[in-house]
Amino acid sequence: MRKNNSILYNKMLKNIQSLKSQFCTPTVLSDPISQSSQWFIDSYLFLVHAEFESYIETIVLNKIEKDLSDFMTKNKLTMAVACCASYSDIPHHPSQDINSLAKNSFKTILNENVARFREAVKLNNGIKQNNIVPLLAKVGFNFDAVDHTEFLEVDNFGQVRGDIAHKSIGIRTPITISDEELRIQRLLKV
Repeated sequence: MRKNNSILYNKMLKNIQSLKSQFCTPTVLSDPISQSSQWFIDSYLFLVHAEFESYIETIVLNKIEKDLSDFMTKNKLTMAVACCASYSDIPHHPSQDINSLAKNSFKTILNENVARFREAVKLNNGIKQNNIVPLLAKVGFNFDAVDHTEFLEVDNFGQVRGDIAHKSIGIRTPITISDEELRIQRLLKV
């Protein structure tokens, strides 16, 4: 998540801090195991997850939109444009006329693929590796530059959110705000 100089990143940090002040009240901190406190902690983590998810989705959309604009106006081919041009979730059907496929210009194909990519981002539902890696790959993200153990932090946080969303408070281990704050801080360093 590291992008300390970006306006978007700073906005996310500000929103997370605001959520913390709203949900991690002195009452919650003094009795974190009570059912009421667990609801506040759950709400806080659920909304922090939404901030991370929105941040990632906005980054990939901003990247492809900027690079697409540069390609259309300046013919500047970037890795994001090349990756998105090759992105297709619609398989070629044998009955399609190969000549009609060949008549499509690169820009037309690129615009169609970008439209499908935008839809894929809208349908994204999480921050685990299986959710974000496909989005990042389609804009040419360099995975060689990443310590892949950092994705474990993302997966762990996504798992906590999944547990909150799909398990009753009564059947899961109570969440402590101090542990989750440490997890959030680690995630912000990814």
